[in-house]
Amino acid sequence: MAESTFNFAPPIERAGFVYHGQLFADAGNLNRHPRASKDELNELLRPEKAAKKPKDPVGHWYVAQLKHYGLPHTKDKNAAKIRLLDALNTNKLKVPADLKNLETTLKKEYDAANRKAKADLMAKAPEPDTTTPAKRRKHKSPAPDTMAAAPENKRKGKPPAPDTPTATPPKKRKRNGEEDAVPAAQPAAVKKTKQAEPARKKEPAKRKEPAKKELATKKTPTTPRSGDGAAPQSKSAASSTPKKPALGDMKGLYYLTAPVIADKWPTLAAAPKSLKMLLCPDGEKLWGSYTLGPFNGVFLVDKDPHDGSFHFVWRGTDTSDPAKLKFATGLGDMRFLNAKQIEGTFYNLHDYRTTFEGKVQAGARQCPRDALSFAIEWDDYRQANGWFGRPGIKVPEGERLPSGNFAKSSTLAALKANEPRYFPVDSPEGTPPKEEQKIKDEPDVQEPDAQPLSVNTNARRTSYIPSTDAFYNNSPSAAPSRYASADIGQITGVYDVQCPAIEDDFLESQNNLKLLLCRETRSSKVWGCFAWGPYYGVIQMNPGPANYSPASVTLGWRARDKDGGGIRFGRGCHGEMEFPEPGSIQGRLFGLHGGVMEFWGQRRPGPKNCGHPLSEFQQEWSSYRSEVYGPREASESFGDALYDRNGNLNPRGHYASLLERNHRG
Repeated sequence: MAESTFNFAPPIERAGFVYHGQLFADAGNLNRHPRASKDELNELLRPEKAAKKPKDPVGHWYVAQLKHYGLPHTKDKNAAKIRLLDALNTNKLKVPADLKNLETTLKKEYDAANRKAKADLMAKAPEPDTTTPAKRRKHKSPAPDTMAAAPENKRKGKPPAPDTPTATPPKKRKRNGEEDAVPAAQPAAVKKTKQAEPARKKEPAKRKEPAKKELATKKTPTTPRSGDGAAPQSKSAASSTPKKPALGDMKGLYYLTAPVIADKWPTLAAAPKSLKMLLCPDGEKLWGSYTLGPFNGVFLVDKDPHDGSFHFVWRGTDTSDPAKLKFATGLGDMRFLNAKQIEGTFYNLHDYRTTFEGKVQAGARQCPRDALSFAIEWDDYRQANGWFGRPGIKVPEGERLPSGNFAKSSTLAALKANEPRYFPVDSPEGTPPKEEQKIKDEPDVQEPDAQPLSVNTNARRTSYIPSTDAFYNNSPSAAPSRYASADIGQITGVYDVQCPAIEDDFLESQNNLKLLLCRETRSSKVWGCFAWGPYYGVIQMNPGPANYSPASVTLGWRARDKDGGGIRFGRGCHGEMEFPEPGSIQGRLFGLHGGVMEFWGQRRPGPKNCGHPLSEFQQEWSSYRSEVYGPREASESFGDALYDRNGNLNPRGHYASLLERNHRG
């Protein structure tokens, strides 16, 4: 039974579980825990008041128990506790049948490997010569007792040949000046020395020669050899060479400092924690995202470092010019100075080199985004802009082109099999690689959707005013759209718009109208903003479209007139929009410029990003009311407000008192 407790074979890993004498569940980051019994979980999750409360385990212990009992996975400790307690209360805390089969299979494999490893270890047992003298000394143990009883007689009369090895050490000690080698008052000490001396005395005659040999053997571990002596040498060699950081050790939120961004946009950089970077490992890939002032996007890191640096390709949105939204791609590199600090460079993000330094957020390393969201955003940029291969780099005068060529990458294979990566090598300055020259020779593919629609009066659509019955109907049309299954989140973006009413009266607006739309991911609300001629405004659709359909969606708008200096919001400021197919919109605004102002447009290529956060739309929407009536009081609610949250008159309000209060003075 005692032998079964020893594990000679290495652990076996499979399907998120590890078997090493018993089954362990891997909760991530090599945190492995065995299965707890129902009684243990009951004691932890439902402790009795009289009993002493047991110590609460760490969070990943509860995560491992979820895997052991086949419950839904979560990384939150409290959520894991609730799921385990719920399973206990409903008597559903059972080990799944497939997990039992896996445990049985792993146990059989491990027992067989353990027996084989034990047999190999026993075959390499030490030679019997080293154990025989010890056994002989053990059998001769009564002899030292007789010697200890009469040590003086032992010195006078020489013993026979078998006892000479045990008698010689005291004589040698006499030569070194020790007169009483074996004191009579300490017989037990004599017994120990006499048993230990034969093991040390293997060299004949002189005492000094073994000392030299002992010194020589102490120096031998410095030379490379097999066995234990190689361990110190390998440790010193490992400490001298930099260790390659694991992808899991890079995960986390990093707060950055970027001198170029801080000098150009001091207001954006002055906000606390406004410059940041996320790193999220996903198997053999390492994803990242960046927010550097007006620049934000994602990047994919090459998992193989070159000269201690990790190279990456970035794709992002540039909102540095408020009048024009741009999408850009480029290269970069970063280095991990230690476990917490990084530094690196983005090429052609703003200047040729945008350097940054950063430090990981204190506490547990976490990434608030999952890896799938990085991959989706990366693919959105690629599909919309046709970005394949190595991004082009504009090198200013006096700077050097980062050397590199193309190689097939396993890191990017999951996204596109033939998409190359940036793999740096040393190449002569000014000589681009052959693959790069091929890409430069390819003609640029012009995206027709990226160009604004030309103004053509013959192609303008006939104005359409719907009936009042369907005016406030946001339900989908009776005829199902063939785009109903498409992702409605793709309406977020920048649209090039035509609006005949504006373009005819304000000629400078021709081919220069755009509409920004942003859909909230956790609700169906859609925000928008426009700058058409003298009108600057914001749009709200609540609820927004559920799918692509020709059905109309009602909206409310609030706008400023920079020529007249007026502010318009509230009653009569409404409209409608349709989203018949992906990338296409059409709609009408009532009461802004004339009676009905019709518009239509096409979405620019790019990811689901309009260049502005949701908070800006919400703040702009609220600012109209605050400018006219002042800030909302803390006690004021929408129940007694003059206008509801959509800017319309509130039917539940007391009109007389509210009008008197709001127009007082």
